[in-house]
Amino acid sequence: MTTESADGLFGGAEVVSRVKTDVRDATLVHVYVGSRKVGSLPVADAEGLGVVPGVAWTMGLKGLCETAINVRRALRRATGWLASGELTVAELRTRLELAGFYQNVIEKVLAKLAGTFAQKDERAADASLRKLLRRLPASNNHMEEVLAARGVGEDDAAAAIARATDGESDDDLALRAAYRVFAGLPQGLDGSTAWRRVLGALARRGFSEDVAMEAARRVMGDPPDTEGEE
Repeated sequence: MTTESADGLFGGAEVVSRVKTDVRDATLVHVYVGSRKVGSLPVADAEGLGVVPGVAWTMGLKGLCETAINVRRALRRATGWLASGELTVAELRTRLELAGFYQNVIEKVLAKLAGTFAQKDERAADASLRKLLRRLPASNNHMEEVLAARGVGEDDAAAAIARATDGESDDDLALRAAYRVFAGLPQGLDGSTAWRRVLGALARRGFSEDVAMEAARRVMGDPPDTEGEE
């Protein structure tokens, strides 16, 4: 468990004896109760909580300081994860939960990160769609499902899809996908096999049967079993 109990983290005397600024990080202070260091707090948190020499080291103050320390720990974890890739808010929440942080700590971390450039769901959605569409277009519904699975909200998902498709309909997307699949088929492939492969690829990208059939027909003509029919 990442978090620690107030008794385990802040045992000892009942009065804060010293608050010392870190020599390498001026935004951090070390708190002492008696002769023992009981924790390190961001300066803003120490000031906000009234942690100064002589203040009573009550159970309530211990708990508030414990939360502030764990928020700092969780925030460092979160920024490290965000630096290594795009995460949605839901994915970041899950990682913090798995790391053992309590919900009150997680909510404070998400609040601190809210609105920052790295933390917007739309950035994660854009990155996800770039990866999804790198090889082949996909249906709007398939893109919605992919983003929903990552916890992207409906508004952010809709905006990301609009950016990724430039407003193209499923018919247009399916046609582009069909052309790309057909162009990559081996030379000399028989018509029935070519149709199956194109339709199969479009189905895997979430296009409905009717949309896929029409796209394949526009690229390859009528399917083999209907050639010559009116």
